[in-house]
Amino acid sequence: MVARLCSQMEVCRVRLKCRDQQDQQDQQDQQDQQDQQDQQDQQDQQDQQDQQDQQEREREVFLTIYLISTGVITALQFLREDLAFHSI
Repeated sequence: MVARLCSQMEVCRVRLKCRDQQDQQDQQDQQDQQDQQDQQDQQDQQDQQDQQDQQEREREVFLTIYLISTGVITALQFLREDLAFHSI
């Protein structure tokens, strides 16, 4: 009877130990998954920021080219008017 109780207690102890190990592994897996998701979210956010920065740089380049072109066209118009005025 005592041996049987001891045997049952040992079985329960082994089951609890296995359950604790499984719970720990589940927690670790969940934490790993959360860490991986956080890392992916952070990478996605960085990619989005990089894309926005690239678009902003492209807009700045376009605006600079536009302003330079406008300035050159305006300067040529003044030069043409000045030449036309002096040729009269």
